[in-house]
Amino acid sequence: MNFARYPWLRDLASPAAARAIEGYRAQLFGSGVATLPGFADAAALKGMLAEASAKSAAAYVTDDTHNAYLTAADASKPKGHLVNQFMRTRVASVAFDELSPGGDLVRLYEQQALAEVVRRITEQDRVFHSADPLGRCSINVFRSGWNHAWHFDESEFTTTLMLQTAEQGGAFQFTPWIRRDRESLAEEPLEKILAGAGGAEDLYDDLAFEPGTLSIFAGRYCLHRVTETAGDRERLVAVFTFASASPSGTGLREHAGDAEALLGPRIAGTLRGVGLGLGLGLGLGLGLGLGLGLGLGLGLG
Repeated sequence: MNFARYPWLRDLASPAAARAIEGYRAQLFGSGVATLPGFADAAALKGMLAEASAKSAAAYVTDDTHNAYLTAADASKPKGHLVNQFMRTRVASVAFDELSPGGDLVRLYEQQALAEVVRRITEQDRVFHSADPLGRCSINVFRSGWNHAWHFDESEFTTTLMLQTAEQGGAFQFTPWIRRDRESLAEEPLEKILAGAGGAEDLYDDLAFEPGTLSIFAGRYCLHRVTETAGDRERLVAVFTFASASPSGTGLREHAGDAEALLGPRIAGTLRGVGLGLGLGLGLGLGLGLGLGLGLGLGLG
């Protein structure tokens, strides 16, 4: 963590930390996202990027279609209904067990101070590091021509760290809070955005998301996408997964299919074979990362 830029991180019980966190909480619950630019210092970021670049070639590739709600099609509704409009997404992911245990990225993720910052900004009673052996900390990879189409996350919040922007494109675009809960369709703004109707661009913003920026995003409530990338430089985003309940029980096994879509079939086997329960469901938020039901996880980056 960049203590020079954020000295309050050294003492989270201090008045300075309370004031700073209140400001980021206001950002999150006001616009839908809180960002901490330069959260990773230059030396650590260099190490993270070196590891991500070295391992991105072997990342598991997802090339699939989905609707904005990440749900199945509904044959009882018209073909043009929002739940039946499917869009293509292409992204790859480097799983946690492929990362160096002593590397800069894993060491940052495992710091208790980071989990506490996330807990306080998102107003959770408790936050734990995920017990998921593959998805707890991962890297999303966007190669030239890839994108993540418009969607809402199953997770309530998603935490990511930008490692490298694309040479061209790869903008993270998002709406403010337009959804009350995961059952809400937010039909009026969504129809306008998906149709590219006049004035649709006024409904969403581009996130300033430079390397080293930590982002906490309300992905369940804010429609978002990553635009198509171009050029030789990959877009690389680390995704940090947390849980609001202690990692015991059987909470992840029922979501193994969702996890498989992003991290590959081996994670589905892992989750079906053991009970890792995070108290939050693992949800498919492929852009900032994969998300957790209440949670703080793999969503869009």
